[in-house]
Amino acid sequence: MKKVFWLFVEVGFMVFIFKALVFTVSAAEDNLEFNEDISNYMEIHYLRDSGNSYDGYLDFDEHIYVNVENTLTPNGNEVEVYETFNDFSDTYIFAYNNYYDSLYPDAIRLSSATARYNCHSYAWYSQDINSNHYWMNDPSEYYDIEDMTYEMVNTPRIGDIICYFDDNGTPYNLTDDNNLHSGIIVDYDSSITINNVCGNSNQVTVLSKWGPAGLYQHMGDNCPYVSSHNGNADYVKYYRPRTNNAYTLTSSFNNTVTAYLNGNGTITDKYAMYELNANNWYYSFNISSDKQLDVRLYDEHMQLVNIAQTITGNYTNSFINQLLNGRYYLRVSYQNTSQSGTISTHISYHSHNYGAPYVWKNYNQHKSTCLCGETHQEPHAVSSTSFGGQQYATCLLCGGLASIGFIGPMAKGTLPTTINGSFILPNGVVVLVDTDIDSYLHNALIFYYPNVEFSRC
Repeated sequence: MKKVFWLFVEVGFMVFIFKALVFTVSAAEDNLEFNEDISNYMEIHYLRDSGNSYDGYLDFDEHIYVNVENTLTPNGNEVEVYETFNDFSDTYIFAYNNYYDSLYPDAIRLSSATARYNCHSYAWYSQDINSNHYWMNDPSEYYDIEDMTYEMVNTPRIGDIICYFDDNGTPYNLTDDNNLHSGIIVDYDSSITINNVCGNSNQVTVLSKWGPAGLYQHMGDNCPYVSSHNGNADYVKYYRPRTNNAYTLTSSFNNTVTAYLNGNGTITDKYAMYELNANNWYYSFNISSDKQLDVRLYDEHMQLVNIAQTITGNYTNSFINQLLNGRYYLRVSYQNTSQSGTISTHISYHSHNYGAPYVWKNYNQHKSTCLCGETHQEPHAVSSTSFGGQQYATCLLCGGLASIGFIGPMAKGTLPTTINGSFILPNGVVVLVDTDIDSYLHNALIFYYPNVEFSRC
């Protein structure tokens, strides 16, 4: 009998309603996962209303073309996914949205029904719903003993992944418990009395994709997967990235952490993962060892963060990144995971040091650039020898024209000045004597103006 793909049904999510009819999916051999032997496409059939009076196939078929691919966990192990190339019809999307919106009025739908991705793909792979077009049947590779990117925790927190399990292998008559559904925790309130619907799931607020339906924000016990809503889930587990240490990055943070990768033929830890709690600033990272390194930075959902990486030596990775308020994960390891040794990780606050390249902005200012990529508008700087009755002078830094007006040097005390005679015009343009130019370029020049001290930055 021909096998049929179940793209639209996640484990434990088996009943759909359209125009007052309850449709179930008919699939040969109760196979609810994708199969490779289906000529690269799948076909879903809907049959039987709630009274089982209709015994034929409805003329409401959807064809979603898929391709079998593999994606990788952060530790490099393969996870089988199915890439989707098209989506449901507008009629079908409208039906799904209306049905689940009405069935779960306390849940908030954040995006429409789609066949592009499912709950596991959203929670474990990517929360970018515009680019994520993978359907993942089994996310256990992320937390099994061979990979261990994630570990189970007893007390949840914001950012953790919640998974819904059954305890007897249903609905597939399997011996192992099934991970029926995955979501991301966006709130946790331990003061709520536990109602034992899937353990303490009523204490957490979850963001999750409901099979082929939309993306919803909901209480953990208020979704189609729990037994109280005719689902099969009996309990939940919580997962978060497995880390070596956690650090709060403050203005005084300036520490070196060292990861020991034990050798003697056996590598007990192939990487070190550091949890970083940042507070919206630029940080300098310096990771060094005696072998080639593999350095990665992730956000709180283990999505890779691009780093402006600069190799300052054969075995040193240095970069400067802005980290917003929140949690990040830094992963350090050797490129060759069979090697062992010591990897030193140094993280410190980054102090902006603006300089070249300078880009002309207007007649009063140009843009200066820090090594981290941050830009800063600052006044033009011209030589005091530029004054000769001209309205403009050439900026010493950007080479553009700076407005200096038809005036000569003004007396000290009327404008901010240095002890050597440099001063600042009313429009902000800095006029420098030769002896002050070097100090100004090194951000060491101080201007004085009645009881006020002014420096370049």
